[in-house]
Amino acid sequence: MGNDMYIKIVASGLATLFFALKRLTPKRVLIVAAFLGALGWTIYKIIEPSSAIAGNFTAALVIGVSSEIFARIKKTPSTVILICGIIPLVPGVKFYETMLFFVSGETDNAINAGVSTLLATGSLVFAVIISNLIGKYIINPIAKKITATRVAKSDVKGTN
Repeated sequence: MGNDMYIKIVASGLATLFFALKRLTPKRVLIVAAFLGALGWTIYKIIEPSSAIAGNFTAALVIGVSSEIFARIKKTPSTVILICGIIPLVPGVKFYETMLFFVSGETDNAINAGVSTLLATGSLVFAVIISNLIGKYIINPIAKKITATRVAKSDVKGTN
């Protein structure tokens, strides 16, 4: 990775942080959201040369599952972290190019760009849905067992 890549990673983290600040995200999750934004963008860029759709999906899945975990730690809804962390992956430039091609009368290019934009957006949505299900059916039960174990141990210590 060249210096340019490091600058882009930091920039994606800062963009996520500033988006989170604009949305009045709680202070306790700002750093987490910025970190996940930078991490997701890095994962996307690593996988993108082979498949942009797979890169989008994988990065969004990592952000989604991580936001589910951090939501339990920081005691906040996972969507607060997820929405901010996924911002660097949103295909805004692709959407702009699609509209530009339509306005310019380049229908074939517009259709190709539009399909690519829809696939990228669909991969984000699918990853968010899967991460939400992982949070609900895997992470939540584990977190409840850990909490119950801690409570049981503290009850045992309190009775001695």
